[in-house]
Amino acid sequence: MAVNHAKAVKDHRRRERTVHEKGPPQELIDLRNDTRDYLPKWLKAFMPDAFPLEFSPDHIEMLELEQDVILDGGMYTIAMPRGTGKTTGAGIGAVIWGLLEGHIRYGVQVGADAKSAGEMLDAVKSQLLNNELIQQGYAPVTGWLEAVQDEHGDFDFEPCGYIAAGEGTSQKYKSQLRPDGRPAHVTWSKTPQKIVLPWLPDSTCKDYDIRCNGAVLEARGLTGGLRGMKHCLPNGEIIR
Repeated sequence: MAVNHAKAVKDHRRRERTVHEKGPPQELIDLRNDTRDYLPKWLKAFMPDAFPLEFSPDHIEMLELEQDVILDGGMYTIAMPRGTGKTTGAGIGAVIWGLLEGHIRYGVQVGADAKSAGEMLDAVKSQLLNNELIQQGYAPVTGWLEAVQDEHGDFDFEPCGYIAAGEGTSQKYKSQLRPDGRPAHVTWSKTPQKIVLPWLPDSTCKDYDIRCNGAVLEARGLTGGLRGMKHCLPNGEIIR
């Protein structure tokens, strides 16, 4: 009897740790396909609250330059007045676009110090956790809380993706399991300041058009040891 109870408890805990995967609705799949190759268009589509006004020609020039750097590499210095969207556009929005669309496998947000870099990473985390367009458009990597009704007519909320299921709590991400029972390898930490998106089977990536499998984003200050940064993926590949 005790053995059966222990097994039931173990199975329940495993189910609690297993993430329910659900893909994006068709309209957001279409929106992704329409915007993934042009950063300014993607920002207006997926971050409309952050960019409520039309972009000026200077904004378009800045964002297109940022897009070129993300896609093809390069080094540039851009100067614009305070409050005109440099950090929100280039430091946060472009990074999210590059990360989720698979243009960035290992990104580093560099600030004047660790605090300012961490604030940019926190802004990325907030968008992944709270922006409904990103939550649904990039599920099951991100995901949302879906209302479900039990046999008694009571409602609860079931997370439909990995970021949503972890609720922004680092310990919950560490224990997450994929439906096949393997660890998802998600990191959501303050020390070091780092995000690692879930590592999913090839079949899941194909079914849901996931291009950011195991992508990494870190935040460092200028004096925070930027040389030699690397990350080992679950398949043994080392990315830098």
